[in-house]
Amino acid sequence: TYPEIRPLLENFERHEKMRKEFSANVSHELKTPIAAIQTNVEALELFTGQTKWSSNIKKQSLHLTELVHSLLTLARMDENTFLVIAEIPVSEILQDQLDAFQTAIEGKGISLYCELDKDIWVRADKGQIENLISILIDNAVSYTEPSGSIWVRLDGKKQHFSLQIENTCEELPDVPPEKLFERFYRADKSHKHSDGKCGIGLSIADAIVASQKGSIEAKYLPDHRIRFTVKI
Repeated sequence: TYPEIRPLLENFERHEKMRKEFSANVSHELKTPIAAIQTNVEALELFTGQTKWSSNIKKQSLHLTELVHSLLTLARMDENTFLVIAEIPVSEILQDQLDAFQTAIEGKGISLYCELDKDIWVRADKGQIENLISILIDNAVSYTEPSGSIWVRLDGKKQHFSLQIENTCEELPDVPPEKLFERFYRADKSHKHSDGKCGIGLSIADAIVASQKGSIEAKYLPDHRIRFTVKI
């Protein structure tokens, strides 16, 4: 490293460390008051019944809870110190996640098509792979229009796997596909949080794939379809 550049690099590293610590500390500090808000509004409803105001408080606290959880996840991903690498059954994990979303899929009348190779195992962090698959399925279910379609494809070979999750949507985002992985970007543009989501899920998926030395990409397809492909 050139001597004149070294102070700049040290300054950058110091600010990066401060940023990561700030994000983690703030997230931890927010958990207690949010939990208190949720507990108190539930107690209030026992005496006054549910109102539009109490319902709104609960929805907003749900959004805050999801945001704090996501920020903590990203802070831990930045530290990259908690990976537990082991042989994990990807096929089984994917099927479990699909089963978990079955009610939501049926509730929207979505047609689900699966092409899944069996008995795929890889060396990876199980918790992260579960989170990754959950994020991608949840994203597909959330943005698929009622009575739309979702396609899930999984194949693997020699300690690697490829996962594709494709879905129809009412309208494709009007930004390049790579922007979907930016933190806090929301494709619906309304920025409403009634669903408890905060536009950070795909950025977590991107960070997970990077930590596993893999790749993830989004691609727009004809007939208002979007496909996410993960390779690890």
